[in-house]
Amino acid sequence: MPSKVTLTFADFGGEKSSFAVEVDEITGGTFVANDALIDTLVTEVGKITEGLLVKDTRLYQQTGTGTGEAAVATAQRESKWLLTYEDDITLKRYQREMPCPILTGGKLLPGIEGLADLTETDMATFVTAFEAIVNSPDGNVVSVISLRHVGRNN
Repeated sequence: MPSKVTLTFADFGGEKSSFAVEVDEITGGTFVANDALIDTLVTEVGKITEGLLVKDTRLYQQTGTGTGEAAVATAQRESKWLLTYEDDITLKRYQREMPCPILTGGKLLPGIEGLADLTETDMATFVTAFEAIVNSPDGNVVSVISLRHVGRNN
């Protein structure tokens, strides 16, 4: 059974929004390696979002990492990265939303509204970190298909 990681962010107004994914099963034998991969994923998510990480919840632990509000006014929970990824075995596609995306610094492809450039440095390292530890709900390895900027109401 896969483990789960949930990252909760506060936007500029202090409103909370979460991003959750299934990851490789954490056991006594895999704890150190998989925990390090999750740490890397958390770091890479921080490079493509601008909300304040206020809680890092792992199936085996929950860590409060801060309270308050994000530092920049553009960090809004209604603004999201829509992450699409695919199970490499079943080819089923899944989507997750990640709040408070950073949209500057070359993270978006020119001429294609809202689509992230997965070759941009921060995006590429996020994809590598994501694919290294995240599983599909069926427990299989996954491949990132795209990240797209979307807006949500409340």
